[in-house]
Amino acid sequence: MRSLSMMSDAVAMPNALSPDLLSACQWKINELWGLHYPQERWSDLERHLKLAALDLGYDEPSAFARALLYDQIDAAQKVRLATELAVGETYFLRDPACYQHLIHHFLIPLLDQRRRNGQKRLRIWSAGCCSGEEAYSLAILLEGLLPDIRDWRVELMATDLVAEFVEKAQSGSYSAWSFRQVDPQWRARYFSQSGANQWTIHDRFRRRVDFFQLNLAQSVFPDEKRGLCDCDVILCRNVLMYFSPSQAAAVLDRLQRTLSPGGVLLLSPVESVICQWAGKKVHNWPEAVCLRRQGEETRWSQAAWEPAGPDLQAMNALSGRTEQHARRTTAVDISLAASVVSNTQERKAVSREQQASDADNEWRRGQEAYSEGDYDAAVRFLERFTACTGLSLRQQADAAILIARSHANRHRIQEAEDWANQAIRLDRLQPAAYWLLASLHIGRSERRQALEALIRVIYLQPDFIMAHYLSGILCMRLGQPERALRCLRNCRELLASVAPEQPLEEGEGLTAGDLLELVRGAFDDIAGDIK
Repeated sequence: MRSLSMMSDAVAMPNALSPDLLSACQWKINELWGLHYPQERWSDLERHLKLAALDLGYDEPSAFARALLYDQIDAAQKVRLATELAVGETYFLRDPACYQHLIHHFLIPLLDQRRRNGQKRLRIWSAGCCSGEEAYSLAILLEGLLPDIRDWRVELMATDLVAEFVEKAQSGSYSAWSFRQVDPQWRARYFSQSGANQWTIHDRFRRRVDFFQLNLAQSVFPDEKRGLCDCDVILCRNVLMYFSPSQAAAVLDRLQRTLSPGGVLLLSPVESVICQWAGKKVHNWPEAVCLRRQGEETRWSQAAWEPAGPDLQAMNALSGRTEQHARRTTAVDISLAASVVSNTQERKAVSREQQASDADNEWRRGQEAYSEGDYDAAVRFLERFTACTGLSLRQQADAAILIARSHANRHRIQEAEDWANQAIRLDRLQPAAYWLLASLHIGRSERRQALEALIRVIYLQPDFIMAHYLSGILCMRLGQPERALRCLRNCRELLASVAPEQPLEEGEGLTAGDLLELVRGAFDDIAGDIK
């Protein structure tokens, strides 16, 4: 990372990357990590490259792009770029219906069979684990399914491309956002509060998961040395959707070869199109699609199995209950107990259209409450919106920004900052989140941090007039008059194309003409300082 004085050079509007350069970078990124950016997403790719270039100290994004193409960036720089490109968003017990089906129709009969045969072993791989919520969810569920877990050889592996995600997963520490669809009792049972908004998973679960870095696009597997072979369950959900079709098909082949006889590979429903393109036969699960090992595609039964073992523990693992009395439960008991969402999330079996309607309603009510100045109500509605199923990352990020603004307007600065950072984790290409962070830093007289956030705003939205102006004012106050002049000149040039009476984005009623007068005054102040 550069020092701020060096970073301030980047406040000048960055040069755009040419289509030829973006095309070549897309090809290189696909080769390195399998990530695919079609032409309609090149604007996102350009912004990712610019942010990575900024963080890595390149004065020109094009210089970083060329260094990438000619293999002139080192391993650490590649890690930084991969982290910038990756989508690092997940949460505990995501897609609960998938977990219910996995337990009810696969794991319980498999474990019963192996217990009868004296083969007490199980191997599960979470591929593309992000920050580890999926892997730890599995570890908790397995404890519920296996009251005699110490007598079993259970191997639970979790891998991700990004080292930063793997390190976070190994720490086992999470904010409230990661628990947004589970009952608080469930969290209290398996986690210890380690901060005002932080919970750490109990050590016994952390020890059961082996996290390590892995590039699915380039690594060779099955790999017996690393345990990536004969897997009974592989979860690779919402990963292949970011690959090119050919890369995704190749990874699918390797994942299928890594399954044990009778094992299952679970993908997200949206990835069924990829499977069709690759000529794979899939079985539809609730909130997932399932593939078998090659040659076993027709080996499947949709019949409901009756659990043969003591599965009250499985019921407790999902529900967070603590009953200890032993009794045999039926498949229906498991289904009823497996409602892992909180009371605000529990809903009747409704159509996707109804769920979408509910989400739209919460979003509309949240926006209305915000526009009316009822910020507490806005937070309530918008938090309910973020807990709705089927939202895109962009929708969640937009809601997080509005929640952050609501908190800021109520002078709850820490909550506002937490939600702004959450919006950035959901969508790094949102200039509004960095703008809000800059405003919060200015309110706390943290000028350097504010300027750093504004630099990112300008990289993402070069025509953001107020960002150029505030960057100039901050540079003045930090004793950097030459850089302040560059920022203010950029601001003045952008104002030249705007009608004087037009209100400015984030100007709080300030018009282009009003700001032009302020810019002229700032120029006079700087000239006086330089003299």
